[in-house]
Amino acid sequence: MRIFLDADACPVVLRDILLRAVDRTQQALLIVANHAIYLPPRPWIQRIQVDASPDAADHYIAEKITAGELTLTADVPLAARVISKGAFVLNFHGEWIDAERIGERLATRNLMHELRSAGIASSHNSGPGNRERQRFAAQLDRFIQQTGASSD
Repeated sequence: MRIFLDADACPVVLRDILLRAVDRTQQALLIVANHAIYLPPRPWIQRIQVDASPDAADHYIAEKITAGELTLTADVPLAARVISKGAFVLNFHGEWIDAERIGERLATRNLMHELRSAGIASSHNSGPGNRERQRFAAQLDRFIQQTGASSD
């Protein structure tokens, strides 16, 4: 079981929480981004740098993930692709996105995109607060424990 991080938009504070969790469990982690991410080498962490084209990291994750694995992302279309393959999605606010919720999330995303394009709504993307960080860490730890995941 692997964890995929959509790292292009991941807040650094959440990446640090994730790194502590995978270091503690030696859980296989793939950090996918269109820029270099520098970390001390760890055998259970693989850094994948994709090209800078739009959605390159998303395409990589959607192609490589398999059922039962986990993706950490804020990208709703990526979440839909991952869920369709039987994988799990945890967003950066510590919320699980599943097959029952993804349709609503996609509709909301599309509506907000249209409203922003028309100048009716502004983009407001605050980073995770203390509550969201705690929820993210708790949900991630629970997932790793429940799956008995390790890189062995």
